[in-house]
Amino acid sequence: MTRQVVHAALDRWRMLAGNTRGAIWMLLSGLVTVIQSGLVKSLGDSFHTFEVVFWRCLFGLAILLPFALRHGGYAFSTDRFRLHFLRATLSITSMASSFYALARLPLADAIAYVFTAPLFIIPLAVIILGEVVRWRRWTATAVGFVGVIVMARPGGTMDPAVPVALFGASATALVFVIVKRLTETERVITVTTYFTLIGTLLSAIPAAFVWQTPSWAQLLVLFGVGAMGTMSQLFAVHGWRVGEATAIAPFDYARLLYAAVLGFLVFGEIPDEWTAAGAFIIVTSTLYIARREARLRRATPAAPRIDEPPGGGAGPA
Repeated sequence: MTRQVVHAALDRWRMLAGNTRGAIWMLLSGLVTVIQSGLVKSLGDSFHTFEVVFWRCLFGLAILLPFALRHGGYAFSTDRFRLHFLRATLSITSMASSFYALARLPLADAIAYVFTAPLFIIPLAVIILGEVVRWRRWTATAVGFVGVIVMARPGGTMDPAVPVALFGASATALVFVIVKRLTETERVITVTTYFTLIGTLLSAIPAAFVWQTPSWAQLLVLFGVGAMGTMSQLFAVHGWRVGEATAIAPFDYARLLYAAVLGFLVFGEIPDEWTAAGAFIIVTSTLYIARREARLRRATPAAPRIDEPPGGGAGPA
């Protein structure tokens, strides 16, 4: 009986339109990302940021490794180890910056600054990939940075965590550009596996200097950070695979709503008018950039894909 119910549910799921399934995957990805952020914030000053990054990578590796081994040698086969190493270094830098900001900024603010990453991608794509960017996307990028200024409380005192959050977003943007290069020849499982493996080894070095042995309860929270980070990437991969980018991209911004609700219920935070206005400007500009990119991709012949979409494992979560 139970098996029949499961099969019936799966059949109904498969009957849904691809964009509907993609939107659901993106909503789930955003939810677990915000839960991960809440767990990081709950750790507060109990652990140094470097140690939290290490545990995130270690538990992520423990979860990912069985899937990588199931792929056999394909998951580890690469001729671009240096680029994988650079990507992993930048990813843990971005992760450390994000975790630092999460511990010190209101949850909704910290999540909003994450969405500035696409604004940094535009100039990086011009410098590194040699892409041609016309006035519309440059204008949208400039408008997005106006949103950053608004969120930073014009005329007030800027929290020192704000530039750290923006630095993390710029590192994330550079990761996206590198992953775009990697996925021209590498499978997503390879990109994700090397990031998790190298990230664990690299983050262990600074973590050793600030080490504090966690209690069992704290270890459970740290495991949740790693598990949620891995799940968010997995859900996002499924979303981008079955849905069209322009249809599902807006649902990623549900993270702002999740963050506002979680911040209020758990941490007693109420986003002010500057956060709301700045976040709206950032979301509007980055959403325009995403739609503009999708139009340009449709007008350009598609490159052959390597067995999975490049969305998985691109970010530092």
